[in-house]
Amino acid sequence: MVQSHFAGVDSLLTHAFLKEHPDLVLTSTSGIHATNMGEYVLGTMLALGHHLPEMLEDQRSQIWSEERFERFMPVELRRSTVGILGYGSIGREVARLCKAFGATVLATKKDLKSLEDEGYHVEGTGDPEGELFDRLYPPEATAYMVKDCDFVVITLPLTSSTRGGFNEDIIAAMKPGSFLINVGRGGIVDEEALLEALESGKIAGAAMDVFATEPLPANHPLWKAPNFILTPHISGNTPDYNEKAAAVFEDNLRRYLEGRPLKNVVSREMEY
Repeated sequence: MVQSHFAGVDSLLTHAFLKEHPDLVLTSTSGIHATNMGEYVLGTMLALGHHLPEMLEDQRSQIWSEERFERFMPVELRRSTVGILGYGSIGREVARLCKAFGATVLATKKDLKSLEDEGYHVEGTGDPEGELFDRLYPPEATAYMVKDCDFVVITLPLTSSTRGGFNEDIIAAMKPGSFLINVGRGGIVDEEALLEALESGKIAGAAMDVFATEPLPANHPLWKAPNFILTPHISGNTPDYNEKAAAVFEDNLRRYLEGRPLKNVVSREMEY
C-alpha cells in the first residue's frame, strides 16, 4: 500500500514505480480538504455575486460610482442555482453550504448508482448519504446542466476524460451572466475560451485557483481579465493539513493490518 499525501493523484499515476508495480494499492487523502475548500468556493461565490472585484477596483481608483445601484446589483446565493461538476468530498461540502443559503443544487457524477460517500470525510460535513442535490446528471450532460446555473463549480480530478473537458462549447452553453469557479485542476478548463467569455461579458465573472501552467506566467492575459479572482493554488491549504493527512494514513494502516477495506483507494482505471 502507498498512501499519497495529496488528493490529486494525476502526477503519481504516471510514476515509474507505480507502473512497475501494477498490483500496488494507492490511497489518497481525498476528503481532508473539503471543509476549507468548501469555504473558499463559498467565499468566491459571494464575492463574485456581490461584485467585490469591481468595487475593489473602484476603491483603488477612488471612484464613487454614480450608477452603483445598477452596476452592483447582487446575484444572491439564495434562490440561485448552483451546478457542481464532480460530486466527491469537496462537491458535497459545497452542496451542504449552498443548501444552507437556500440555493438549488445540481451536480454531475460519474457513477449515478452509488450515491453514498465511502471515502474519508469530517463528521458533520459534506453529504455522506447523497441527499442534498436537487438533480443529478451524468458528465455527458454537463452542457445541458450549466445552461440553468447561476454559479458553476468545478471540483473534478484531472483525468484523461476531464482534461480540456470544460471547453468552448460548454462555456458557450453557460447561462448569460453566470459565474465559474474552478478548484479542481487547471487542465480541465479551456483558458482561452474562458478569457474570451469574460472579456465579451458572456459570463459575469470567474474565480480560478488552478491553472494549466503553474505558476501562471507573468504575461498571461488572465492576470488582467475583468471580474476575475485569481489565486495561486491555495484553496486546499489548511493549518491542520498534516494532522488530517496523518489521521487518514493511521486509519488506513490499521485497516491494512486488520485486513479491512481501505479508505480512498485510487482506481487506476478511473484515474482518481
